Amino acid sequence: MINSTRHKDSRHLSAPLSIQAVISAKWVGCVSNDANNMSRTPNEYAVYLLMESGHREEVRFPTFQDFQKWYSGALTPKSDSNDFINVPIKNIQGEYMVVRPSRIVAIRVEPIFSSSVERFT
Repeated sequence: MINSTRHKDSRHLSAPLSIQAVISAKWVGCVSNDANNMSRTPNEYAVYLLMESGHREEVRFPTFQDFQKWYSGALTPKSDSNDFINVPIKNIQGEYMVVRPSRIVAIRVEPIFSSSVERFT
């Protein structure tokens, strides 16, 4: 489980506090409520970084565990820092992104489900 901490300056919400409600067990086992009651596994996770400036950046992670590893290893330890940290962009060759962790005000995690029809179009 990811620890949550409060930022000392109330103007800036630290990312750990912002996503405390988002990161929960329900994301790990997403289950559909369709007629067949078959469980579905997300194909990937879209992570939206909401910046203090109002900008929004989308980063894709193949698994929720990959997101948790990046979040707890790179973002959480430097949540109050103004130094840049790398944000992994695995699907795009030759591009990279860096952010200042103290400028992230919220993080939204969305499971992406791709049906067989969507994959072949």
